[in-house]
Order: sequence, then C-alpha cells, then structure tokens
Amino acid sequence: MKYAVLKALVTKLQNETKLLRTVRVADSVLKVEFDKNGVYYFDLTRGHNFVFKKERFPPKNYHAPFDAALAKQFTRSNIDKIELMSDDKIIRIYSAVKLGYKEQKSSLILEMTGKSANAVIVDEKETVLSALRYEVGARELRIGQRYAPPPPPPFKFSDIDIGDVDAYLEELLESKQKNRLENLKAQKVAQIDKKIEKLEELLVSFEEPSNLNEKADEALKIGDLLCANAHLIASYQKSVTLDDFDGNKTTIELPEAKSQKEILNFFYQKAKKLRKKADGIYKEKESVGEKLSFLKAQRSAVLSAKDEEVVKLFTQKPKKEDKKEDGGDIFEVFYKEYKISVGKNRKGNEKLLKFARANDLWFHIKDMPSAHAILHTDRQAVSDDALLFAAKVCVELSVEVAGSYLVDYARRRDVSPVEGAKVNYVNYKTLTVKKD
Repeated sequence: MKYAVLKALVTKLQNETKLLRTVRVADSVLKVEFDKNGVYYFDLTRGHNFVFKKERFPPKNYHAPFDAALAKQFTRSNIDKIELMSDDKIIRIYSAVKLGYKEQKSSLILEMTGKSANAVIVDEKETVLSALRYEVGARELRIGQRYAPPPPPPFKFSDIDIGDVDAYLEELLESKQKNRLENLKAQKVAQIDKKIEKLEELLVSFEEPSNLNEKADEALKIGDLLCANAHLIASYQKSVTLDDFDGNKTTIELPEAKSQKEILNFFYQKAKKLRKKADGIYKEKESVGEKLSFLKAQRSAVLSAKDEEVVKLFTQKPKKEDKKEDGGDIFEVFYKEYKISVGKNRKGNEKLLKFARANDLWFHIKDMPSAHAILHTDRQAVSDDALLFAAKVCVELSVEVAGSYLVDYARRRDVSPVEGAKVNYVNYKTLTVKKD
C-alpha cells in the first residue's frame, strides 16, 4: 500500500469524531466503522497490506484478548485525532471512551509497514495494552512495555495526488482481486492439467481390447484344431504340425504339460483370460475416459469462474476419509447448509443412486449424457437458490461448452435405476441453467 494513499485516507478521515465499531473479521484484517465515512477494512497481512471498503469474505468471530481490547477501547468511542506517524506508513487513531464517570484514552496504531505489519493498542502513556502480534528481537513489543515504532525506512516516500481516495481504493481492489483471481485460476488449472495428463498417458498405455479379442479368437481356433487332432498329440511333444480347417499346414508350439488334456485346456483357458482382460480394459478405459471428461469440465468451470470463492468451490479436495470411502469417484461441494455430491464417472453415479436417501434430490441434464448430482436434503425443505445452485454444479461439472441447458430434478424415490447408472424417473421438474 502506497504512502500517498494512506496520507490521502488520513486526510479524508480528519473530520471523523466517532468510532462506531472496531472488530477483527479475518486473521489479519480489522474492520473499522467510522461515523461519517463508513467502513474501512485494514488488511495487516505481513507483506500484503491493503485498505478496502467492500467486504470480500464472510466475517469470522474472534475472542482473543486483542479482540476484547478492540471492543472495549474502540467501539462507540470518541476520536480525538487521526494522523500518520513519523512520515511512515503507520496510521494512529487517538480515541477516548467513557467508562462510568471516567474517560479512558488510548490509541489504535495500524502499522501498514509491509513485512512488519501489525496492530497495536497503547494507553495515553504509550504503554502497550495489546497487539495483534507480539515481537521479540529487533523490536520488543510486549504488554506493559513502552511502545516503540518499527525502524523508519531509509528513504522518503514519494507523494502523489490521489484525488478521490475511495474511488482509488476501489479501483486498486478490483485490480488486485482480478490479479489474485487469475493467479488462482492458473494455479488450479495447472493442477487439473497434471491430472488430465496422467489419465491421458494411462489411456494410451492400455492395450487395445480388439487386439486382445483377436488373440483370444486365435487361441480358441488353435484349441479347436488340437481337439480335432487329439489323436496326433502326445504330452511330451514341444510342437506339432497339422492341417488347419482351411487345409493349410500350420505348426503349433505346445506348452509343457503332464497330459494331453492339459495341452488342450491351455489354449481354451488362454482364450478365456484374453477375453476377460479385454473386457476389463474396455471398462477401465471407459472409466478413465469418464474421469477425463469430468476433469475437463472442472477445468472449464474454473476458467469461467468470476470470483475466487467459485474457483475454490470447484477445486475442493476431498477429506481423507471421504476419498478412501468413495475411491475418488465422487466430488462434493457445499452450499450454505447443503451438501451436493457429483459422480465423476459411471461408478460414482451408481454409488450416488445407491446411497442417496429417498427425499434427497437427484439432478441430471435433460436428454444428454451428464454427471448425476445429489442434493442431500436431510428431510428439510430446499430453497430455490439451493436448487438452482445444485443444477448449476451439475452442468458445470458435466460439459465444457457454454450455452443454456435444461436440468431435470426429482426425489431419489422417483428415480429407478435400469442398468448401472441408467435410470427412469417420474414426478420431475426442470430448471434452466446458463453456462458462460
């Protein structure tokens, strides 16, 4: 945060006479509500100091001694003076609060000094009453000790005309949020891309089921040929030359076996194993392909997100116990008090249908392949915004293409599995969801 911005802000706040409320709303963020100029948020995160006016995250409740001191000294209190200390990026608010017949004076010192940022409360004798962070080393900062400001910078800050400081802060906040959003998107997309790359490599590594089925047909053909010529085969032979079913001479390498029966069974068993392997690979490829589709839809949802909370929503990591329980086939998000589960593939969709309760709500894009989504209702009435949100999640994690989609939803009890994740459903309603 530039010195000139803080100077312009302090100048604007010179006409303030009352503090309505001062409270910590995030680990390093103080919300200061003035009587005339409204609310300002002071972000004292070390290395990332900032001042903004719009709330950008849900406030938390803090009950540390520092928070009690803030409430006692700087809520419904009179402001004696606001100044910048020692030509540094340190705002000092002199305040007085009536306690019975007495007036207790104290100061809130906001050190917007980069890596050494802090908030300190001192009395009129400069004794430290409380602090956001206590320090030892280069500067001693403890309760009961005399306050000493951080070492001054070895240079003078440049002074520029800010103009409307609130408009400047708003523009600065938008720029910072945009940069943070783009950086977060890039980080999350890179993580998703790594997963996509691994699955694509796995997909390429699979042997083609058609090749395995051809090998199975060949093994079966050899088995039939050997059966037809069993009288010519002895268990000690390493190979045999026979006329095949087309009248062509063919030499067959025989396995080591104790009996003629073992030789004959070898090729039938080989054909059976090859077909089973082909079927397993086909199902595995299908599952990997479905997971790839989910990841690509997830990537699209992240790229189209308009704020950080949406990015975080679509990239939540499952808890260890949840991951172990569903095998990575189900993705979960939370909206208000509701949990929404989404199948990443056919197996995940089947699990959702199996474990959902009768009154839970099932979602699916109308007349096209999509992930199944379950809104867990816990037998409670569901608000319209929660319904729309669940439908939006279903769309975002099913398709990559922007457009308008119809999403059907019904009670789980009105959804009947037909085969695997295929279903019939009745008593449904339809919502329209737009994907950007």
